[in-house]
Amino acid sequence: MKKYTVAQVGCGVRGKFHLDGWLCNPERFDFIALCDLDETKMKEVAAAQGISPALYTDAEKMLSDTSPDVFCFSTLPDVRLSLVELGARDSVKGMAFEKPMALSIAEAQRITRLCRDHGIKAVVSHQQKYLTSLQKVKELIDAGDICKVLQITADCQAWLAELGTHYMDYILWANGGSRAMWVVGHVHGKEWLAGSHPSPNNTMGHMAFENGVRANVAFGKLARPHMIPDKLSVDNRLTVYGTHGYVWGDTDGRWGAFTRRSGGEVIGGKGTAGGSRQKLACSLFSQRTWQTGSTTMGDPTLAT
Repeated sequence: MKKYTVAQVGCGVRGKFHLDGWLCNPERFDFIALCDLDETKMKEVAAAQGISPALYTDAEKMLSDTSPDVFCFSTLPDVRLSLVELGARDSVKGMAFEKPMALSIAEAQRITRLCRDHGIKAVVSHQQKYLTSLQKVKELIDAGDICKVLQITADCQAWLAELGTHYMDYILWANGGSRAMWVVGHVHGKEWLAGSHPSPNNTMGHMAFENGVRANVAFGKLARPHMIPDKLSVDNRLTVYGTHGYVWGDTDGRWGAFTRRSGGEVIGGKGTAGGSRQKLACSLFSQRTWQTGSTTMGDPTLAT
């Protein structure tokens, strides 16, 4: 199995997660260099991990000196493009970086062209789809438990650039990568445009995909909440509706489903899908059904 050298920029909270990932897979990756503007913090992070990579405060010099196979950077989004340009110039084979991918369509297109033209494999950190809860959602979809997918809904109390970008990726993932034919949307509020991850306060949209699936998104405080107010950072939900039921998951480790296999029972992971509220949903399903072929199913539009 081939082993790749890795150099990373950024030693903040997210940077530490990336660093841990490289170090947890020593059979695949050889971590050779670390860079951060805060030299003291960088040395503390390296010491805490028990490693002694080459240390830099200049990303350009680090790449020039070490010529890594993989360039990872966990930085604020306003320097994303410049670091991609450095990686392309130094002929790295792969890049891993945080979301959002870019702050504008023009920047995203520039990054895409650079990676394609230089044969670089790029990975944006939309890592939450590997959580057990969202993996369960995908498992039930792929197993055909809800039959043909009709619609996908994403709700996030966090704004577009903070969590909404994750859920746009998860919609595409849950829908098998089908491309959007058209999108219509609305944005509202400008306070968060001055933040570290610039975004409208609220984003709402509706889209249609080539495979016929539709999707609705709502990101920000106007989105439908699913948890108590102090859980804003994990108050989100991906819900996939099919011809024979639905399944949902969130980033707090919870998931739930109403499928033809569950026989009318809502099943769930952490939090058991909302307790009495889901019992009410079950009750509504038992009161109103619709016929599809030889199987009588509950109307998923009644689940609230």
